[in-house]
Amino acid sequence: MIFDDKFIELVMGCICEPVFAVFVNGSLISWFRSTMGLHLGNPLSPYLFVLRAKVLMRLIKHEEGRGRLTGFSLDNGQWFIS
Repeated sequence: MIFDDKFIELVMGCICEPVFAVFVNGSLISWFRSTMGLHLGNPLSPYLFVLRAKVLMRLIKHEEGRGRLTGFSLDNGQWFIS
């Protein structure tokens, strides 16, 4: 399975170099880099995982809408994944 370089870049950016933005009432207040990861057993881990997954899905849909990401077919075109 081969993924587009842009898709790989988006995923790796979420995993390797997380940067966070603080918004208050819809206005950007500041950006900051994560200095430590979350560890297994941290009570915030499941919530942050879901939050990151939603952000990633939104980024994917945005890029797909702009035509920069496309799906791929499996099994000689019988299945299409987008």
